[in-house]
Amino acid sequence: MPPVKSVQSMQKCATEAIIDLVYRKFLQQNEENIEIWGNELYHLIFSSNPPAFEDFFNLLVQVLHTPFFKETSLRPKIRKVVSCMIGPHLRALDFDTLSVTFDKVLMKDIYKTFDTTCVNLESLAFGRSFYFSSEILIDLSSKLQQLPKLMKLHIHHVATSEMLENLGTSCPRLLILSVRDSPKVCDLAVPYILECRNLKTLDIQGTKISGEGRKELIEKSHRIETIDHCPFNCDTDFRVFKSRAEIFDLIKAGYNNLRDPDSRESYPSEQYRLKNFWLSNPKSYEVEFSVVFSDLQILRLDFVFQDFRAFVDVSPLKNIKSLHTLDLNFYDNANNDLFRRIIEACGERLRKLLYNVFAKYSDIVDCHNLIATKCPNLTKLSFQGDYSYNTEEDSETDARLMARAPGSSGFHTKLEDLTLGGHCTNGRLSWLLSSALRIKRIYLDGNLETLTDSAWLAIFMDNKLEELESVWINTSTEMGMESISLLINNCPKLKRIGRLVNLSSIPSVGRKNYYAELLQRTVDENLDVDLVWVSPKQTYSSSACLQQAS
Repeated sequence: MPPVKSVQSMQKCATEAIIDLVYRKFLQQNEENIEIWGNELYHLIFSSNPPAFEDFFNLLVQVLHTPFFKETSLRPKIRKVVSCMIGPHLRALDFDTLSVTFDKVLMKDIYKTFDTTCVNLESLAFGRSFYFSSEILIDLSSKLQQLPKLMKLHIHHVATSEMLENLGTSCPRLLILSVRDSPKVCDLAVPYILECRNLKTLDIQGTKISGEGRKELIEKSHRIETIDHCPFNCDTDFRVFKSRAEIFDLIKAGYNNLRDPDSRESYPSEQYRLKNFWLSNPKSYEVEFSVVFSDLQILRLDFVFQDFRAFVDVSPLKNIKSLHTLDLNFYDNANNDLFRRIIEACGERLRKLLYNVFAKYSDIVDCHNLIATKCPNLTKLSFQGDYSYNTEEDSETDARLMARAPGSSGFHTKLEDLTLGGHCTNGRLSWLLSSALRIKRIYLDGNLETLTDSAWLAIFMDNKLEELESVWINTSTEMGMESISLLINNCPKLKRIGRLVNLSSIPSVGRKNYYAELLQRTVDENLDVDLVWVSPKQTYSSSACLQQAS
């Protein structure tokens, strides 16, 4: 059974009581004096208890969200009150979230003054909400000059190179910068980015920063450890080095030194501090990049086999001692021999494996056996993309999964996160989880139409799921109420389960009645579990934004 809700702190109880009183007073105000009342409220709450103001603000936003969309006459008043609450207490501001919670009118009003009212911001985000009105951000560079404490900046879809001018001097503490999917960011932005001396994480996917620009960023930046870029499917070429000859010379020099026992230097003189790297259809000598990226932790390899005929030697992956995450994508077919060689080279060190393959389930089921035996330290596994045309073959395919040896602890004993996004059968799911005693989060997507209550019954025979916190069923399934009841009744740490709308095709009224009964049970028994019908609750929380940033 899920844990019971803990007693709320006195501060939260008091805040909720104050919010209730504030909302009643809000309804009594005229539109003419609402701004004066809002300013008085801000100073009263902030001056009386500054540490509690953020909780007050987050709760107020949640309370005003519903009437904003249901009572259109209240919108002008709500816009003015929320604007009055934006002040120096805020550490994080996400304009996209504000736009979704309220509307673009409020978002634009807040943008006009946020640089003078929110001077203590540590996290700032812009995105799609400005897509059709990006001209509003023309003065963003000057506004950033007023935010010296900023550590995280996201400008998605609408960033330009000019917006980043003087960013290093305006925001000297900046650690994270993302200009993802912004085609107006080009190589002109490179010197501006290099001025950010403390920058550690950079996302330039979907920009027009060229291979030369990326090479300059890697060579000249002092702190950057992670660069998310795009080697294909964008408007730029992919080159971290000036030419294939240059990388080959570097690798050759380092490789020869590694093989020479009398050499004093194990690596070439030029080293890069990047912790992530991404290659598409790599040649054998490109896989030797471990020589120049000695601190690599995260590696992504993409293959499109219709464009890739050559044999690639992946054995150098065994030299990357710090590698812990592998993101492997086979976009148009399976290649089990290549998969085996990659996993044999680095599987033992992996803690996270993301495998996306477009192939029949029967063609890749043996990959599960390889992962189970060669990746004993996995805490996160994502296996997605496979499919099946003939479900009558499922039992025969599942039978190829390795049997657990008598007396052994089984497979995936350290697994905490599982994402299964392909053809999910009862046998496949129960095999993956039967020994995963530490599993905390399960995300099921793809074809779940053959998944029934039998899977969970089989799992509970071997694994009581005592650490399980979340189960997410993203598409229609043959699972029914019995599975949900089994999970709720037996998982002591369960915090969330959804989407219950995807339960088996019993009458809709039956599903809704069952959902209502579950909700009532959580109230009667004070259970601390979130039961999601379709979508999780959307809340605005600046502290949550900061947590995501960290």
